[in-house]
This record gives sequence, structure tokens and C-alpha cells, in this order.
Amino acid sequence: MSGKSVARFAKRQIAIVETASVFLNQHGAQGFRREDVARELNLDTSTIAYYFKKRDDLLAACLSRTIDWISEQSEQASQQPDQKSRTESFLQANIDLLTNQRRGDTIPLPVLSDLATLPDTLRDPLQATLSAAFARVVAFRPKTGETSDDVWRLVSGNMLLNSAFWIPAWDDKFRLEDMPRAHRVLCNFFSEGILKSTRTEHTDLIDLEPKSDDKAKNDFLKSATRLINRYGYKGAKVDRIAADLGLSTGSFYHHLKTKDELVVACFERTFTILETAFKIAEAEPTPGARLTRIAHLLAHHQFTAETPLLRFASYQALPEDLRNETFARTDQLAHHLAGLIADGMGDGSVKPTDPVIAANCMLAAIHGFSGISRWVREDYSKLAREHFISMLSSGIYG
Repeated sequence: MSGKSVARFAKRQIAIVETASVFLNQHGAQGFRREDVARELNLDTSTIAYYFKKRDDLLAACLSRTIDWISEQSEQASQQPDQKSRTESFLQANIDLLTNQRRGDTIPLPVLSDLATLPDTLRDPLQATLSAAFARVVAFRPKTGETSDDVWRLVSGNMLLNSAFWIPAWDDKFRLEDMPRAHRVLCNFFSEGILKSTRTEHTDLIDLEPKSDDKAKNDFLKSATRLINRYGYKGAKVDRIAADLGLSTGSFYHHLKTKDELVVACFERTFTILETAFKIAEAEPTPGARLTRIAHLLAHHQFTAETPLLRFASYQALPEDLRNETFARTDQLAHHLAGLIADGMGDGSVKPTDPVIAANCMLAAIHGFSGISRWVREDYSKLAREHFISMLSSGIYG
């Protein structure tokens, strides 16, 4: 190829990936079609296939944009002199990205919910890059060699990364002119926490697992949740779920008609667990104590339960109408937490903050613990929970 041909090839390849990224965010991998990308660019599908032989090759190229960006920003932030400046730099990069995307200056990066659906040969290199970026974020706090501090680093790094990933859930509630303030609120959340006190009247750690008369169906939901969290929607195949339980695939269809119905039921289980924690916390005397109680209950569940909450990333696998409904319900939960935070600011049990941002950070952190629960050894589950409560009170810098 001549120099001009190489440049032309690269330019079209970038255009294909950027256009595909938009469609991937809109429809998820389930509804993603190369034909739509070709039509948008006035190309033949065969032309797309020339650049990306298989559909999964194009999906991987899209997701690589996001992972490369995260890797680059975590590396740049790690060059700052201390944990606080590294954290603030990483948060600023995420705020700037969303601001530029909303202005139309940057093609949106795809969410990573479909990473687990890729075949191993495509997923493994991307996952390795993402894991290395996560390790850099964890290393924002220097390693001391103390076991307690190792757990602190893991929990705080996970909180930061998931809160950053969840910014798109709330950033459009703010004017672009208010995004610098949003950055300050985020930095303060991680620097100071939001709770004035972590004392509660009740300290018992109640089992939040929904009670069901249909044990077989409940077992299917728990197994499916674990597999979806680990392998994504596509990887959690019915035969794999059945095999995990030592049952036949016919048993699955006796309880659930379709896989979409299964995912919806898994979300319903997660919402029930969250609502149960909210209800139990109503017995506490102040909004701040209720937030503390909620954090204790849900962190305990995430770090000790056989099956944690279904991860946010699974939303993208749902059909568009169900996805929107699920987003709406999650937003309602965030608004409930925001209401508690606002009430707590009123009576002095919560520190001054932006309730919407703080609530979403708290919810993102709790959900994000699904991703590290299997790495938090049973011996350290209590320590991880106590660290989380301490971070909500005093920030992640310790």
C-alpha cells in the first residue's frame, strides 16, 4: 500500500469503529448489526467485512477504544505525586470525557457491558489491559505490605473505578457549566466522605436474600446472577446454568420461558435485596444512621453472600424497553438515597454535599463490590465492610 492508501484505510477504519460504537451503546451487543453501521456510512456490508472479518472483531475494536482510554488515563493519573492528586486527576479525566461527548467534540466511548460476551481470543487481551488499569488505580494508594491496607486499597480502588464508570448515569442531570462543580463534589466525596457518624442503633447483619417457595427457580436465579456477572449475558447459557446446578435444561424451561425473562428476574432479585435493606434501615433514628445501616447490610451481602447483586453492566444485555425500565428503577433507588442524604444534611447527620452525586457514588460502589467479592477472602469480608463504612465517613485516603 502507498502512504495515501494506508492513510485512507486507517481513516475509514476509524470511521467504522466510531460509528459502530454509537450503535453499540444504543442497542448493546444483542441488537448490534454490521448492516446498520454500513448503512450509516453508505457502505456495503462486504466493505465492513473487509476491515473487520467477523462481527465480534468489530465489537472488540469498539470496546478497545474504551479500554485503551481507561488504561491511558489511569497511567497518566498515576504520575501524580500522591493518592489524592491521582484520584482527582482520574476523576477530572472522566468528567472532561463526558463533557466533550455531550458537546459533540468526541465520539462516545462504548460501555464495557458486552466485554464478557466476546470469545476468549478477543476478550482475554482486552481483559488483561483492563485488569492492568484497575491495578494502577488500586496502586494510587502506595502499598505498605499490611494485610488491612491491602484490603483498603482493593475496596477504595474499586469504589473509585465504579463511581467513574457510573458518571454517565447522572451527568446529564447537570448543565455543562456545572461540571467543574460536579468534579469538586466527587473529589470531596472521596476525600471527606459523607457520614458525620457511623453509629447505628441496630447492628445485626440480616440475611437479605429474598425468600421464595419455589426453591428451584430461586436457585436458577442465583446461579444465573453469578454466571452473568462473570461471563455476561451471552456467556450465561441455559445449559451452563443448568450444569452449575446439576439439573437438565428442561428444568430451566419449566420455571422460566426465555433467557430475557431470566435476566429480568435476576434484576428483580437484586432490586428486592436493595429495597429490603432500605426498609430495614427505616428503624434507625436519623437519615445518617439509615445510610450507615444500608451500607452495612448491603456491603455484608456483597462480601459474604453466595450470590452478590447483579452488576450494572448487565443492563446493556436487555431489550431496549426493559433496559429503560431497569434504568428507571435504578434511578428511583438513587433518588431514595439522595433523599436520605438531603434529609441528613438538614438534621446534621450527613455532611454537606450534592445529594444526587453522592447517592450515585454510593450505589455504584455497592454494586461494584460484586466484581471483587470472590477476591475478598472469607476471612477479610468483615474487614472490607468496615473499611467501606470508614470511607463513607472519612474518605478513601485513611
